[in-house]
Amino acid sequence: MELEIIDDGSYSRNSTDNKYSYKNVYDDKSDYPSKIGVFLKDDIGEVINSVIIINYGFSSGLPGSWMTVGDILFVLVGNRLYRVKLPELTVLTSSVADDSATFEIFKVDNRIVVHGEQEITCFDLDGNKLWSFTGEDIFVSVEGSNPIEIMDKYIKLIDFNNRRYVIDLDGKLISSSG
Repeated sequence: MELEIIDDGSYSRNSTDNKYSYKNVYDDKSDYPSKIGVFLKDDIGEVINSVIIINYGFSSGLPGSWMTVGDILFVLVGNRLYRVKLPELTVLTSSVADDSATFEIFKVDNRIVVHGEQEITCFDLDGNKLWSFTGEDIFVSVEGSNPIEIMDKYIKLIDFNNRRYVIDLDGKLISSSG
């Protein structure tokens, strides 16, 4: 089985002119939605199940914005982390990971760490929020360097003002500079 994740920004609720059709729709009825399509394909590439998840905020659908752990798909849509059961593609949980946008997802031990625009947030594998960390500005680097780097025992962060942070895996600040 293969997963394909796409940003389906042209999807319109209740339209017959959508490029893709979905067996399941999970929609939070947001006014400014991200629309991420998930397709489960068999060994010859035929779609056997699909869902579109619609939520407020920015999403990309790019590699790095989703991962599987066992039979669970973790996918970032807008400002939330979704847990989706495979192969059914049913949404199990939806948790706010940032106030505005999410970019990347990482598995650290038995936890999920989300790189959001304003927050770095950690969840357990059941989707429960364990902690979040905010800096002085958004976690986007203006100089093109990676704003988050996961190490064995800590996380390195860079914010928009090039301020650098090191936090432990429990979200506690170890150091900051800049």
